[in-house]
This record gives sequence, structure tokens and C-alpha cells, in this order.
Amino acid sequence: MQLMEMEKSINKWAKDHPEANIKNVSYDDKSVIFQIGAKRFKIEEVIMNKKYFIVKTEPIERLKWIDKLNLLSIQNDISVSRILRTIVKNNVEPISKEYLTQKKKLELYDLIVSSHTPVDKFPELKINKLFPKNVIADMIINEYIENMSNDNLELNLLDNNIYCWEVKLKMSISTVIVHIYFNDNYYPNYPPIIEVVSPNFLNNLSYRISNSKMFNFHYWNPSNKITKLLNRVIDIINKWGVVNDKSSVLHPIEKKIAILANYVNNTIDDEIDRDINFIPYLNLIKVIRKNNHNGTGYLKDNASKVWNVEEYLNIKEQQKQKIRTLILDIIDDIKKEDISKINKILNRSILKGFINEQLDVPLLEIENNKNYDAYFNLLDCLAKSETISFFKNGIYDTLKKLKDESENALRYNKNNRLAKKIILLYNTVDTIYNEETDTCTDSIEETDSKYVKTMKQYKLRLIQIRVGNHYYASHYHKQMPAKTIQRLSNEIPALENSLPIADNSSIFLCVDEEHINFMKVLIIGPPDTPYENGCFIFDMFIPDKYPNVAPNIRVKNTGNVKMNPNLNEDGSICLSILDTYVGDTAKGSEKWIPQISTIYQVLMSIQGQILVEKPWLNGVEHYSTYDDKMSLDYNKGIYGYTMQYAMIDLLDKCQYPEFDEVIKNHFRLKKEEILNTCKKWADMNKTLKSKYKKLKLLLSS
Repeated sequence: MQLMEMEKSINKWAKDHPEANIKNVSYDDKSVIFQIGAKRFKIEEVIMNKKYFIVKTEPIERLKWIDKLNLLSIQNDISVSRILRTIVKNNVEPISKEYLTQKKKLELYDLIVSSHTPVDKFPELKINKLFPKNVIADMIINEYIENMSNDNLELNLLDNNIYCWEVKLKMSISTVIVHIYFNDNYYPNYPPIIEVVSPNFLNNLSYRISNSKMFNFHYWNPSNKITKLLNRVIDIINKWGVVNDKSSVLHPIEKKIAILANYVNNTIDDEIDRDINFIPYLNLIKVIRKNNHNGTGYLKDNASKVWNVEEYLNIKEQQKQKIRTLILDIIDDIKKEDISKINKILNRSILKGFINEQLDVPLLEIENNKNYDAYFNLLDCLAKSETISFFKNGIYDTLKKLKDESENALRYNKNNRLAKKIILLYNTVDTIYNEETDTCTDSIEETDSKYVKTMKQYKLRLIQIRVGNHYYASHYHKQMPAKTIQRLSNEIPALENSLPIADNSSIFLCVDEEHINFMKVLIIGPPDTPYENGCFIFDMFIPDKYPNVAPNIRVKNTGNVKMNPNLNEDGSICLSILDTYVGDTAKGSEKWIPQISTIYQVLMSIQGQILVEKPWLNGVEHYSTYDDKMSLDYNKGIYGYTMQYAMIDLLDKCQYPEFDEVIKNHFRLKKEEILNTCKKWADMNKTLKSKYKKLKLLLSS
């Protein structure tokens, strides 16, 4: 190191560490000289078999700590900054340190006016602020001061901006440079952005760190301190870090992808996060509800404060805008670059997994997200550039599945422009993909049970529904608005993949071929519930204002009895997502939300939250207490209703021709299982013996 460079380095370090009180830095022909208080020090650079530094006082004093420092310097390649820290540690009085720390604070406060969050790092968030801006600045400055005393790192501000830090972590693998960006309006409610700038690690580690769950909004804990975040970065690098010797810096596209990593909804199980049990924000809500024994549709008032729906949607929309801009920038870069040079970058980056994850969604979600124009443009650009490797191992298969769903959507609406666009994109990719890829048609081992193989053909059918006995028959001849047709033509095909058909519980849906807003549903009662293996029939009608209003749905085979606190004698259903429970407790994420809620969620809510193991708890008067005996007694009554109205009546005569084959096959294939369950019920409730005998007779005929 040249003496002039060393002088500059010491001056810079002194500026960043005012508590050191280093003054009068100069150099002569052999050393750099500086003063701390009344003492003068010299640092000489010695080059023999290797380079090292020697520290002396002027006039020369024999001090043990200097001898120890010089010996350490000879034995190990230690930096000038470490030497300076040791000198300061042995010469600055504690009271002086405290005073100069306050002085540094004042200097940082002077920077507040000129400091701001970089506009290219954060979306314009519209979420609740935990603290006013001056308090946020104070918190960040205090954290900066706290970390200044950490001997394992060097801390600097980027462009004298208190919201932009550069951290140099001194690690055995290398000096790791990390940039941290804070949001000046929403920290600590919104996490800082963490970017590993150098060195360039193998296996996308820089991206993966940026996208680690600890720094991801969906897992973010506002109480996290920067020290904890940096320790997490160190832990990950120590365990997974391998420096890329061939490329020490990031390509411009890699930098954009690194920023993109901060906006990815991290649902992927990355092995770097498996050592910590991260709980997503929304999962915490489920834990709270479970512990409170809340009934379906009867959410406690304070639970609505756990998830602010409007805040959540605003955050998601702003993140989408930022992602869209980044994708468009990446497309521009791809068009300018030699594709052979960036092919490896694209294939090893998170971009591939991110796009695959974005494509693996229903048409409905695509229709409501402007970002998909950018995603489709990216895929079209890559296909025309013949970057076939990007489509292998995931994207091609996912796109094919989306194409199949689009073809299905055209059955419901021949004018579905989105479906046509996806099919056109797939055909472009498919033509090039199959020119260079040997199509492999290995046989897939059949794992479905006999029941699933038989029943899955009935999962979703477009048929002529018998309207006469449909509860909403009076609406049948009304013409549907074009928007409703478009929405349903994108939503219904997704049910082909999402509706469950399984040995333990299934949902079957019939859609009228002329009026696709008329539907009939059959839900099989889940195991270990008083509804087990019963067939529950529902009439459903999608109103003109859908999705701004919830679907209309009624249960048909109630037998004019109340089979559940949420299922009334007249077939009406009390459920918050249907907006059929009115009260202060029906708030938050339980309500129908036009931007989020779907037919699928309604059906799954009925199956999973009404047809439950302990329906007694669904009663509004019961959710704050729990009585096991009363719950069991309630179930004993339900056993009889299920046997009579969801089994015997359906076998005795054909009341619902749309599901005639479903009902026959269900009871044929599950005969022994159903009889065993009903015998247990009859043993628990002796009044059910006659029903059990009749059911056994019907199943034997």
C-alpha cells in the first residue's frame, strides 16, 4: 500500500469514526503519522517475505499492547482499520467515546434533511405507519451508532444518506459487502432491502439471501434489529457461501434480478431457510383462531385487527408495479445483449423459478394482474431468441397446463381473449421447444385409488341442469352481463384442477351449459365428522354483480332440520365469506373480498369449516366456552340426520339426477366403510338402529 493511499485510508476511517479523535494525519518517506490526544503514532509498511505493518509511538515507548499488535501483524495479514481500532481502544477514554458518539449522532441528524429512500428500491407503499418519519430516522441512526462499535464490520453511509448503508463484513471466506436500504416512511413495519453486492457467490446465493424469509415482508417481524439481520447473512454465507472465482462482479441483469428477489412472495422452501421455523403472517391468524375456538362465521372482533385487508391489497399492488418495471427492464436488456452470454445467468437465477411460480395459477388470477403482459412478453422474447433451456424443467410443463385450462375456458366463452393469448404463446414456445427437445413419454405409475379413478370423471361437468327444482330458478332466463361471463369463464376452468377428489372427501360441481352462472354442488362429508361420507347437495347461483358480491348458495337436503349452527332448516347458510352473517364479529379476512374471494374458497369453507368434527363450536353462543359432553351430544343428533337425509333418502329415490351416477358410485365403492361408520353411530345412539338396518338393506340391493 502506498503511503499516500494509507494516509487517505486513515483519514477516511477517522471521518467515519469521530470517537477516535484522530488528528494531523500526514506521511513521510517511511510511515504515516497521526495524533490521538497528546500521543503521536506511526504506522510503517514493511515488505520482506510478505507485507505487514509495524506500529510505533513518537517518541518511542515500549508498550505491551503495541508489542502484541505488531506480533499479530507479522503473523497474520491484518488490515489498517483493525490496527486503528486497536490503537483507539487503548488510548481513548470512555467518557470521550461517549461524547464523540453523541457528536456522530448530531452529524447523522444533520443528514436527515438531505436523506431519502431510493425511489428505485421500494414501491410507493400505502400501508399503516407505525411511527412518524422523525422517529424512524432516530431509530435508524441509533442502530447505526450501535453497529459502529462492532469490530467484525465496517459501516458507511452511501452518498451520505442515512437510509442507505454499506456494510463490510470481515469473514474468513472474504470481505463481504452488503447494502441495506430502509424505507423512510414505513420502517420497521416494512423490512429493509438487503443486497449482497460482493463477492459474487455460486448457486444464486446473493439472490437467495435477498429473498430469505427473514427479510421477506410476508415473514417480517418489525422487532428485528439490524444486528440480527447481519448475523443471519453471516450464518447463511458461512454455511452456503462459495465464491465465484470466474466472475467477481454482477452482470447488470443479475443486479435487476437481485432487486426482483426482494419482491418475490417467498413460498418456495429454500434450504438456506430450513434451520429456522419461519411462520407466515397469515398462518399466525389461523393459529390465533384455532386457539380461540371461534365458530365459522363468528370471528371475534379483535381478530380483524390482525390482518388489514386494504393494507395487504395496497402492498401487493405496489409490489406488482415494481415487479412489472423490473421485468420490462430485463426484457430490454435481453434484446440488447448477446443471448449466449446471458443464457447461464438467466438459467441459474431466481427469475426462472419466479416465472414458473407465476404461471402456476388459475386464469382468474392472471386476468386480474397486469404483470402477466410483462411475463408473457418475456417468455415470447426468450422463445424467439431460442433460449430453450429457460423453458426446461418446469416452465414448459406449467405453460402447457395453462394452455389446457385456456382451451377449457373457451368452452364457456368463445370470446375469451386471455385464453386465446395464452394458447398463441404456448404454440410459439412449443414449436421451438420441440425442435430441440426429444419429447419423453415415460409412463407414469398409477397411484390413484379405485375410488378416485372412478369419481374424478364427475369432478366438473358442463351439462344441462334440471332447472325446475333449482332454488334460484326464477333467475334462469335473465341474460348475464359480459363481465360476469368473462369472470366465470376464467374462474370455472381452474376448479378442474383445484376441487378435491380423494378417498376421504370430495367436491363435485355441475355447471349449466346454457347459463354458466347456474350450478349444483355435491360435497362429501369429511372423515371423523358427524357428516362423514354423507352426500350434501347445494344449489348455487352467481349474481350479475359478481365478484363484487358473493355467490348465492343453499343446501337442499336438510330434511327441514338444523343440521349445523351454520346450516338452517330452510337451506340458508350462515357464513361470513357469503356475507350471510351480519354482525360486528364478521370482519377482516372472513368476509367476501371481491379482489381475493372465489367460488373455490366458498366451497372449501363449507367443506372445511362447516362440515367439521365439532360443529357445536360453530354456534355463536358457544365459541367462548368449550363443553366436550354437550359437543358429543350434539353430534349424536347429527349422526341420524346424516344417515337419513344425506344417505338413505338419496339411495331410496333419485332426487338429483345431475348427481345420480356420483351418488351410486360413491355408496357402491364406500359401502363397507360407510356401514362400519354408521354402525358405530348406531352403537352410540340406540335410536339409530332402525336407520342403520334400512341403510344396510339399501346398500345390499
